[in-house]
Order: sequence, then structure tokens, then C-alpha cells
Amino acid sequence: MAGPSFCRPIPEAIHSMNLELDCPNGGHFYVCQGNTTQFLGCCTEDPCADGTGDCPQAALRNASYSSADYDSIPEQACVASSLWYTCAATNPPFMGCCEANPCQDGGCFGANLTAARLSDNVTDASPFMTSEASSGGSRSALSTGAIVGIAVGSALAALGIGIVLFMLYQRPWDSKSNVARRDAYVVYAESISRLP
Repeated sequence: MAGPSFCRPIPEAIHSMNLELDCPNGGHFYVCQGNTTQFLGCCTEDPCADGTGDCPQAALRNASYSSADYDSIPEQACVASSLWYTCAATNPPFMGCCEANPCQDGGCFGANLTAARLSDNVTDASPFMTSEASSGGSRSALSTGAIVGIAVGSALAALGIGIVLFMLYQRPWDSKSNVARRDAYVVYAESISRLP
């Protein structure tokens, strides 16, 4: 993957907004943030994998959302010369780029469906972007809580291993069996030293 692309099926940022994005005709919902083309929508192939953000026409699928979130989805951009539509009244609701009006036609079908991309307006694109990228910050692979959890878990694991090793390799010099063995060895050593 090239650059700081935030490409994965349905980012956590979108889940936190409860947009309930869906791909009713298959594929996964992708946001190829940071790719050459910042693809947004459903695709049966990973358009973000090579850093281009290109979803082939044959792999494009309709994107849907919860119609209750109609007002929360700002207009995005289209890769081709088609228009962006958000249709709450279609079944299922439609979101994406189409060469014919999907709100009047009951959806976008076949070759009329074209690829969508994030808007050039950061405010409009922000519902689909991770917060780090929309604010220009860098992306952390792990949250602070996860890092603390890993550190505490590692420390406890090391302590547990240390206790087990201590118990396994501890030499109980004062136990009765060791005293008896030591005394028997001393008697044996003395008897050998007396031999001619």
C-alpha cells in the first residue's frame, strides 16, 4: 500500500457515527483514504490494496445506508462525469454515483453505476474519514489503552514465568532428603579415603 492510506472495509470512524453502511449486492464498503483516487463505496475487489483506489466497473456494487441517516451523509464526488446521489426512499436506500437518477428509477443499475470518491471538501468527506487523517495527524496502529494492556499483560506474564522458574530450579538445601543424601555422601567419601 502506498502512503498513509486508510483503506479497509468500513472504518471504525464510520461505525462510531452509526451510518450503518451496507453492500446489499455483495462486496465490501471501502474508503481508500490517501490513495491516488480516494474511492468510496462497495467493491468486490479491494480497491485500496495497490494504492490507486481504482475499483473496476465490473466489481462496483451499490452502496446503502440507514435511511434515518440521510441528513448525516454530505455530497461526495464522482470519479466519472456522473452525479452523486443519496436516496432515502429507494429500497434499499442508495448512496453513490450514477449516470441516471436512482432516486426516481428505484436504484442505480448496471453500467449506470459509477465509482464514487471522497469529496475534496474535507468537511464533507469527514464522516467517511478517520479522525487522524481529517485533522492531518498521523495514524497510531494501537490505541493508548491497547498499549497499556499489552504492557501490563507482558509484565504479568514475565512475573509468572519468573515464579515458575524459581520454583522449578530452587534448591531446597535444608530439606530432610537432601541432608540425608549429603550425610551419605560424606560417609561414602570418608570410607573411600580409608581404602589402601
